[in-house]
Order: sequence, then structure tokens, then C-alpha cells
Amino acid sequence: MVFGYFQSFLERIVKVEAEGQTIELQPGQIPKTHWGLSAAIAIQEFFYNGQTGGAFYLESVATAVLAQIVYRRSNLSGRLKRPPEFLDPNLLKFALEYIRAHLSQKLNLNQIAATIGFSPYDFARAFKVTTGLSPYQYVLQCRLELAQQLLQNQRR
Repeated sequence: MVFGYFQSFLERIVKVEAEGQTIELQPGQIPKTHWGLSAAIAIQEFFYNGQTGGAFYLESVATAVLAQIVYRRSNLSGRLKRPPEFLDPNLLKFALEYIRAHLSQKLNLNQIAATIGFSPYDFARAFKVTTGLSPYQYVLQCRLELAQQLLQNQRR
């Protein structure tokens, strides 16, 4: 798979500690892994099955793929801090409240992560470890619950 990106997207995914420092990807391949195969299948499903999930889903997958490339094949490899495994309960609560308050609007990973000061990749990773769901899956679940509530309301 060949992966193209915009520098601005790359810089949103990984927060660079030193101002003015750029992220440079090194040429080469990343070893085949189960994670990589899963990401490739997710991207393939998006394009072959009518773009199920929309832009938020594709942005989530692209963020995860590009973050792995940065961590493994960039001038910053080995120097990047690992994100916390779990989200602090207060940060999780704030992120969940933000998501629920904006369910009727177009959400994206960058917006949600920015509300708690995380890069999109670090937020998505910690959110999944903490909740068991990806941010995308959580948003879908919340929207389904909201739709069920609206359908049960006889006046609507």
C-alpha cells in the first residue's frame, strides 16, 4: 500500500516537542504485522463497500496508520514519548461529555482529541484502552442510542 499525506495532517497527529522541528519520514517499508493487515483491510472495506462510516472513520484509520509510520520510520523514531495507557478519569469524562454534547454535529478525531490536549493518535489509543471502544465506535453507539430514544418518543 502506498500512503500519501499532507504535512499539516502529519503535524496534527504527532505533537512535536521542540518548536520548529519537522517530522521527516524515512524511505522504506514497515514490517508486515497483524496490525498493518487490519489497517489495510479497514481501508479496503471503506472504499469497496460504499465508504461505510464516512469521513470520521477514514480519518481514524488514516491517523492510526500514519502515527505508526511516524513511530517506526521517521527522524523522531525512538525519541517520541509513549502516550499514557489509560485516560485519566477526568479527561475521559470531559471527552465523553464533549462527544455527547456534539452528537448532532459533524465530529472528527482532531476536535475530540484537542478538547483534552492530546494528539489524535494518542487520544484514540488511550480512549480504546480505557473504554474498549474506538472513538469512532463510541460515537456510533451514542448516535444509535439517541436514535432509539427519539424513535420511542410518540410525539415525534
